[in-house]
Amino acid sequence: MAKKELLQATQVFRGNGFQVLIDEQQVVLIVEPPVAGSASVSLESIQTFSQQHGWPWDQESRVAEILAKSDGQPHVLVSDLASCKTDAELLLQVTGDKMRVLGQIEPAVWGQPLTLAEVEAQLEAAGICFGIQEDALQQMVATQTLPQEWVLAEGIPVQNGTNARLEYEPAVRKTGGTPTFLPDGRVDFRELDNIVTVAEGEVLATRIPPTPGKAGRDVFGQEIEPIPGRDLVWPVGKGVKVVGDQLVAAAAGQVVISGGRINVLPVYDVPGNVDYSVGNIRFNGSVLVRGSVLPGFTIQAEGDVKILGGVDGAHISCGGMLTVRGGIQGQGRGVIEVQGDVYARFIENCRITAGGSVVAGEDIMHSDVAAGRSIRVGGRKGLLVGGQIRATDSIECKVLGAALGTPTVIEVGTNPTIYEQYGQLQGSIAKKENEVLKLRQGLHRLQMLQEATGTLSPSRQELKARLTRAYQQSIDELAGMRELLAQHEKAIAAIKDAQVIVTDTIFPGVIVNIGKSVYHVRDVKKGGIFLLAGGEVVLRQG
Repeated sequence: MAKKELLQATQVFRGNGFQVLIDEQQVVLIVEPPVAGSASVSLESIQTFSQQHGWPWDQESRVAEILAKSDGQPHVLVSDLASCKTDAELLLQVTGDKMRVLGQIEPAVWGQPLTLAEVEAQLEAAGICFGIQEDALQQMVATQTLPQEWVLAEGIPVQNGTNARLEYEPAVRKTGGTPTFLPDGRVDFRELDNIVTVAEGEVLATRIPPTPGKAGRDVFGQEIEPIPGRDLVWPVGKGVKVVGDQLVAAAAGQVVISGGRINVLPVYDVPGNVDYSVGNIRFNGSVLVRGSVLPGFTIQAEGDVKILGGVDGAHISCGGMLTVRGGIQGQGRGVIEVQGDVYARFIENCRITAGGSVVAGEDIMHSDVAAGRSIRVGGRKGLLVGGQIRATDSIECKVLGAALGTPTVIEVGTNPTIYEQYGQLQGSIAKKENEVLKLRQGLHRLQMLQEATGTLSPSRQELKARLTRAYQQSIDELAGMRELLAQHEKAIAAIKDAQVIVTDTIFPGVIVNIGKSVYHVRDVKKGGIFLLAGGEVVLRQG
């Protein structure tokens, strides 16, 4: 190559002891002769130099020949540059939500690199005008020979509003206390303060209003409207009222939460025993008996029932929880039906159904007990023997059965009602989803008609308003059904994990049922955990 031709090179790149010249037709390498006392140019240094500039490294043997000469003369590396030359190219990707722009530069091959101005122009041409990350643009341009993806623009995410919620006062949060198990195994019912009373006008809960949310903006500068939070449905039960943004007691009484609603129910206080001097009690609030309930008498209450003495062959029904500081002696005719939990020192010869848990401080003997959650027998004896004991989640005791082989049937994980309700909910959700779809299609057709004609007739405006109300109501109902379905799914998962825990001894005559599987205890065994494994009930010890 002639010196005159060298002066026409469009680009000149200088390395340590060498130069690379590029014009419209070819690429030339000049390696200066080595200077005394200095290191000669190496193949690796030229390779690194090429990679830093994004040039292809496919002329290694040719470069080696030129290095061998190191004569300061121009030597052609690429003779037909037009066939392989490309300029740098910006590749852009906008995410589906239009909130981010990802960019990467495809490096030039012997061609022109991208400038910052060219990158900014390409973004502008694509309509990207918001949230541009200037630092990222500059760094990408400065290091464009490296294969790296950059976030070039980011929108501001929309912040949807929060739904209204209730902030409950301590009197409401305290309802539903549980007894304390003492170190020696006994249950301390004295500390169970589960009848919480409030005065008339006392605040039970305060409404935290919904928020409208904050608008967002995508990388094209379009504003994204937030979905405002929904207001709440006040859980107003008996004896409460809404005053402004607060739920207050309309009268003095006990706070009872039932069916998702807050109630303030009056408390019926019996100073002694429930006997012939008092008679049967049927009360729409809670009942406090400072004595015992004698044989043959009945207590029916919408709230809680707390008995400081015992229960002897009586019938008790309540919508809250039952606490018996003494024991429950059914005499084979006592019936207890409770929607909440049952706490008693002992349970003998009685039939008990509880929607929540059953806790006995000493023993459960020869009884038919069914609990919607769990059954636990504590105390020094911790004895569970005779009858049929059923719980959804778990049963726990110290001794199960008796040395004489007393028939004792234990069942956990059996709650067919949940499965039935779960299937019904699935069907209801499918129908509601179809209903929502039809309402949405109807609203869409009216919207298209309005856009096409510019207005709607009065009858169609009324129809649109009705459809909008029905659509919002169906959406809310669908959300509630899905939430209930999730609760059932959790309950079903809990059933699969149901177990029976025995901490001391298991005697013959015990039958353990988990789901549809059965385990017969035919000899004395030390304690362990009965659970379902591989479809069979197994006893794991140690």
